[in-house]
Order: sequence, then structure tokens, then C-alpha cells
Amino acid sequence: MTGDSDPAKVKMRIFNVTNHSGYTGCSPGFWENHPCKWVKYSTEDTIGSVFELPSELQELSSKNLSEALNFRGGNSIVDKAKILLRQAVTALLNAAHPDINYPLSESNVINRVNGALASLDKNVIVNLKNILHYYNNLGCSCCSSSNNLSEHIVIDLKLINTSSGEKHVILPSCEYKTLDEIEGRWVNLTTSDGISELSPRIKYVLKASVHPCNICHFYWGASVTFDIEFYAEWNGPGLNDIEESDGNSITVWG
Repeated sequence: MTGDSDPAKVKMRIFNVTNHSGYTGCSPGFWENHPCKWVKYSTEDTIGSVFELPSELQELSSKNLSEALNFRGGNSIVDKAKILLRQAVTALLNAAHPDINYPLSESNVINRVNGALASLDKNVIVNLKNILHYYNNLGCSCCSSSNNLSEHIVIDLKLINTSSGEKHVILPSCEYKTLDEIEGRWVNLTTSDGISELSPRIKYVLKASVHPCNICHFYWGASVTFDIEFYAEWNGPGLNDIEESDGNSITVWG
């Protein structure tokens, strides 16, 4: 932003804050402790009624899905299959739930698990277990009061006079103003205790920093977008507004 002829007072506001959901997934412990949240599948359904097991693993076929959530591993091929099935049942419950945006569909989960078990290859089985374990710990949105990333993104603002190097902190990080809290609110960039006005023919830079705050879990690929509007008051023509940014978007990646 540059004042061209007359000093100007400037304010800004953030608006149109829009949340875009990311992938989520609840853990084995969640499904074990919340059987009332299960949809489509029952705790008494057997592993064999959902997955195809080769003859070498048939001893696991009659175990129910609830038991599978408590499987523990070891060194044998059966033990490796157990730790995969623990994550596989978890993945299946995640994929089936309408309130969970899981990275895989039910058919994807079943087909991948069937293929890994049929291979009887410990490395293949463990690799798929690791993938599903990651997906199953993306964050459990099933019981969350809100999935809005904007409630957990705080912003601080700093105005810099590029000629003198003078800096003024407008919104310090210690205030923890989230995007939701600041949306629609006009924030004065020129203040009596900082840079009182934009001087003529001086370039000013507004630096906005965003930080995650109080995120006990996050959603892989979740994003929030927003618009920024500036308003200037001056006694004559000549405020040149130059906005340079990488886009007003914040995305969470694991």
C-alpha cells in the first residue's frame, strides 16, 4: 500500500471465511469404546463375513469385529494378519460412517486387505497395516463439536514502513484472535499508538502471520479460505493499493 499525495488512515477486515473439510479417521480405541457409533456393521459380525482369508489364516475367520479391535501382534504370519485386521476393521468402520470423511471407501478397504492377506507376505501385510494406522489417526470428527479449522487458526498483523523500517504490531499473537473471532471486524491499521497514518509516497507492507492454536487433532487436507478488504480515508486523491500475497488460503497437511 502506498500513500501518493495525502496522508491516509486505513483499516481492513477479513470476511467470507470458508472452511473446506479434510480427511478424518477415528482410532481402534474410539470404535472399541463407542459401539453405539457403529453403522452398517455389528460388533458380532465375523471377520470372515467381511474379509476373505486364505486357508492359512482361517482360524481368525470366526472372530467377531469387536474382538479384532483388541488383536495384538507377534512374529508369525497369523500375528501379522491380526495387527492388519485390527486396523482394517477400524478403517472399515471409518469408511462406513457418514460423518467421517475417510480417504478410502469401504470397497477400497476390503479389496486392499483381501489382497494383502492373500499374499501371505509379512512385509506386504505390515505395510498396509501402517498405511491404515496413519489414516485411522487423522482425527476423529465423529464426536467433535466442530470441524471448522477457522476456529483454531490465530492471526497476528504487523504494519511496516519500508522507508524508515518502523514496525507496528496491530494484532499481537498473544491476543489469539482466531479467524472466526476476527471475521467481519474492522481492524485499524493506523493507530495513535503506532503508525498514525500512511505518509505520501511511502510503501507500507502489511504482514499477516497465521498459526494453529489448540488443535488436539487436525484434519489432513482441511483448508480455510478468506477475503481481505481495505478501507482508506484521506483528504485528497491518490491512495494506491497494491496487494501481493500467495493467496488467502490455509491448508493443513500431515
